[in-house]
Amino acid sequence: MRSPSVRVRAIGWPSLLCAVTISCSCGHVSDRSLRKRFDSHEADFHALRGMFISDAGIMAITKKGIRTATVIVSPRDGLERVGLSPARYAQYIRLLEALGLEGGIVRGDNSTIWFGAETPSILNGDSTKGYVYSNAELTPCVTDLNSYKPGPAALNQHGGFVVFSLIKPHWYLYRQAG
Repeated sequence: MRSPSVRVRAIGWPSLLCAVTISCSCGHVSDRSLRKRFDSHEADFHALRGMFISDAGIMAITKKGIRTATVIVSPRDGLERVGLSPARYAQYIRLLEALGLEGGIVRGDNSTIWFGAETPSILNGDSTKGYVYSNAELTPCVTDLNSYKPGPAALNQHGGFVVFSLIKPHWYLYRQAG
């Protein structure tokens, strides 16, 4: 049988490391960093958006896969099934990486295109931040996503929310949870 101090060390260090990692992590990339990235790479955001619009049958592209309305494929075995050449997919990946879009690009409802700067994780509260392009005005719109605290009326039936911050006409930052 282990002594109490050995059990504490065996359980305590991983728990302590996890707690420190979570508490020291800011969780999300800051609005300021996202705005700076957009300002310095605006032409690339427009190029990526243009590519995605022209590939109308594609619903989402990430480093891990491509989704259409009917199929999800791996880049290793299904590009032709979704109408993408290896060169076209490589062009998407180069832009996603240059823009820091870990969450890829996703076609939303009502002519929105979502550019995910993050993927959900324990460090960001299982939520995401990124950019969205929309022809329509998006609400609710706030000036600071970092400090946004949703009230009960802002939560959907699953306890989640999405909130926006205008960068320039049609371009927004977003924060989404749930």
